[in-house]
Amino acid sequence: MNARFRIPPALPDDAYYSVFGDPVIRCSRVAEPTAAIRAHQANPTATIGIEDESVADLRALQALPTSLQGLILGPTTKPKTHLDALAHFDQLDRLLISGKVKTVDPVGNLVTLRHLRFHRIRLHSLTFLDRLHHLETLVLDLCKLDEIGSLEGLGGLKQLVIHSEVAQPESLLALARLPGLERLSLCCDTPVHLPPMEHFPALRALRLTAPAISPGIEAIIEAPALEVLWMDVSDRRGDTAYRQWLRSLLAAAKGTARPPPPHLKRAWLGWMDGAERQALANWLQIAIVEQGGHLTMANAKMAVPGTHPVALPTHAPVEEADPHEAIQARVEKAIRGECLVRYAAYTESDTGEPIDNLDEIAWRGTCRFVSPPDTVHGLGSAYRSPPVTDPTWLDVARMANQMLKKTQDEDHCFLEGVTLLEHDGDVAILGFTMGS
Repeated sequence: MNARFRIPPALPDDAYYSVFGDPVIRCSRVAEPTAAIRAHQANPTATIGIEDESVADLRALQALPTSLQGLILGPTTKPKTHLDALAHFDQLDRLLISGKVKTVDPVGNLVTLRHLRFHRIRLHSLTFLDRLHHLETLVLDLCKLDEIGSLEGLGGLKQLVIHSEVAQPESLLALARLPGLERLSLCCDTPVHLPPMEHFPALRALRLTAPAISPGIEAIIEAPALEVLWMDVSDRRGDTAYRQWLRSLLAAAKGTARPPPPHLKRAWLGWMDGAERQALANWLQIAIVEQGGHLTMANAKMAVPGTHPVALPTHAPVEEADPHEAIQARVEKAIRGECLVRYAAYTESDTGEPIDNLDEIAWRGTCRFVSPPDTVHGLGSAYRSPPVTDPTWLDVARMANQMLKKTQDEDHCFLEGVTLLEHDGDVAILGFTMGS
């Protein structure tokens, strides 16, 4: 568990242009839309990403085609105004809005929307969305939300991700009005209170991270369609709440094993040792995985919300060897001290099984790794490695672990690759590709 709990982002700051999984036309100058219009004509289903930070008055977007289906509005230096101008796009299907906004209420009139994401926005409630009857996906990423609201009219919602502050957590009981939910992710810094699980007959993937969670795990695993579960208790005081919760689970596990749940086969219940995982696996009659990233199912669309897609091994009891865990164990053995990094830069076989590549050369020649501090939360300092020659992936994992300790970016701990930033003479300056 992290010593300082922070709500993890559902959407990394650098992931705007892959957020909808469709081609994106990046438009840096709204005042000169010719190139974007031409590209849109060539690919009418593509999403346009607005990078012009000076364009806060959204009436400027009316130069773009009315047939636009996807729109990403990045952060602006001033609060965005005139969101009613988005009604210009009468086929808008996908919308992401990031940063300060004067009022988001006009979004509630965009009745063609199927996928909507808010990023770092203050919201009173979600009641203004009640007219969006076609909405299938709603993501609130690092927002500030007073209350959930009525949720009337959102009965068709299939995926809901709330990685945000919720001032009135008891309002989450309104989720009972969403019987069609298939994926739900709630990461909050206040207690999470869910309605009884029979209100979620279609729920297949669930992620819960909060200082306290109700109902308890014995009720949650009885959700009729639930297949994967990510559940852990975290708060700003450190790992005290988690250890108390884990102790209560282990005490219950000393009793009689429960009947197997209806469909649940795999769960992540926080960081614990192998004996603890085995005890809970025997009690709950499910496999307890070592890392949350192992919960992604073979169908990437059913990944637990907020996790990166990785290959899922064939279901096996917790005591059997897991290739992900075997690779991670090598990394932890090499680091010896506190291991913050989670290795995900392995290659995969034709069947999707991870292949240990830790001894392979990650970069040929002399290079140096750099990383900025965690500017979002104002913690840590920049990382700069000494020059290294022909580092292996295991060497890179060691340096990534040192980087995480230096920058204190606890949200992005999965090492997925390296990126060339520039050259300093004969030395390549590299960055770490980190996922959350």
